[in-house]
Amino acid sequence: MQGQYGGSEGFVDSRQARPVIEAAVGESSQAINKNNSVFLEQLRLRSVDWTLSVISHGHGASVNRLLGDLRSMLDPSKFELIVTINCPEPVAVDATLWPGAIEIVRNERPQGFARNHNVALSNARGRFVAVLDPDLRLNQNPFPSLTEFLQSRPHSLAAPHVLDSDGNAQDNMRRLLTPVALWRRYGLRKRKADYGQVAASARVDWIAGLFMATSRDYFERHQGFDESFHLYCEDTELCLRYWIAGGEVWSLPLEGVVHNARRRTLIELRHFIWHCQSILRLWSSRTFWRYLSRYKSTR
Repeated sequence: MQGQYGGSEGFVDSRQARPVIEAAVGESSQAINKNNSVFLEQLRLRSVDWTLSVISHGHGASVNRLLGDLRSMLDPSKFELIVTINCPEPVAVDATLWPGAIEIVRNERPQGFARNHNVALSNARGRFVAVLDPDLRLNQNPFPSLTEFLQSRPHSLAAPHVLDSDGNAQDNMRRLLTPVALWRRYGLRKRKADYGQVAASARVDWIAGLFMATSRDYFERHQGFDESFHLYCEDTELCLRYWIAGGEVWSLPLEGVVHNARRRTLIELRHFIWHCQSILRLWSSRTFWRYLSRYKSTR
């Protein structure tokens, strides 16, 4: 696939997808040790319902906890996991925690959010794909409801409502950030949750990349995330493209997804600079203005 998204070469060619495949375990670890390439090829011939992509930036311990959550509630025959190690890990990711198909991809040098997920999902076998933050915890299984929803609305992006560990709603569903909205939030200090505590399913401008789910076919049709964004706003930009193309973006009242936001933009200069650069890139994009002229962030 060629196009402006997924980097200069378009969405990643599945024949060139993985930098390094470190492990694929679950159904037969002995088979992997004996003949890793044959086992991987056998895995790729089998269809699954979901492909889940997780990027670790030194979050090995958190990823291991997430793998434990997934193991406790998911049928491993219906899911494949792809974990991208983006930088050296103080605590190694333990692939044996997941009993189904899993690939550990180790980058030779750090890549951005968009590039990592595009590469991971370029070989996805699932009918549906989801990107998950390594710091997520799952107390209940959201995937049966997500499957049912995406089967009925295959052109949608969807995310569950997310709470922090104290039960407070997180702002993973948001309105489009315009220059005026940014001034109100920080210049006038009128910061509040964009949609508040929503008890029902709701169409929203965009959902945060800590948990995004969609059909694989529609994700590929959009050529994945725009890799010109290194970090921040690539989730916003993808959601806007879904809307422009006639799709929808939904927040669903599913319980049991926990995430404690770190707000690194506010405490680390490097992340602040990345965020500012991404916002300016988004505001200067055709996608932003096409969406704004059509919808005016009225949801």
